[in-house]
Amino acid sequence: MSWIFQCVEHIIRVSILHYDGLIFLGISRLDIQPYDEDLGTGELRYVQMAVTTYNTSLPVTERYQNGKVQIALVWNSRTEHSQSSDKLNALSNFLWENGGLSSNTHLIHSIWVNFQTSTSNIIFGNRWRHLVGERDFWEHIGGVDISLDPSSFGQANTQAFNSLLRRLHKYVPYGSSVVDLYAGAGVIGLSIAASRKCRQVCEMR
Repeated sequence: MSWIFQCVEHIIRVSILHYDGLIFLGISRLDIQPYDEDLGTGELRYVQMAVTTYNTSLPVTERYQNGKVQIALVWNSRTEHSQSSDKLNALSNFLWENGGLSSNTHLIHSIWVNFQTSTSNIIFGNRWRHLVGERDFWEHIGGVDISLDPSSFGQANTQAFNSLLRRLHKYVPYGSSVVDLYAGAGVIGLSIAASRKCRQVCEMR
């Protein structure tokens, strides 16, 4: 099984889930089989975890430690109607009951599932489903608020990314027209547009 961590600093918070064994405990109790790349068998392929640092009431140094974790389970099936869907729902319920909003320790922001049956090394499939928790995963990056899905491309180290954006702003004259190509969630373009008072923003997909 593989585990994706989006940033070394994020492990400060993610380790509470990972090393204290909440996810592994759920996998063990529910007899969930890890994915076997050679045989294409098993149920859980990957777990991606991201920590929101949106709580601006906290000092920057405390936001990772006190952020909530968005969990994405990559499940080895085509849809939520597969034979293993009961295990998927059971794992989601177990995690939410022990780390969600009503638990003694509210660690989890939301739980999502991605359905992936490809035998290639592509991690995510095209089909996503929100299981529980908040839908919108907000971050304040480069002076703008932006909501990121678990499928959104995001920079791993948001603090370094913020620093880079502040430097980038200085090279763009006020009132410029800005084009952001292959923009992902659009953070760079939106950040420049907001800070440099750009005259026009045009989104094209």
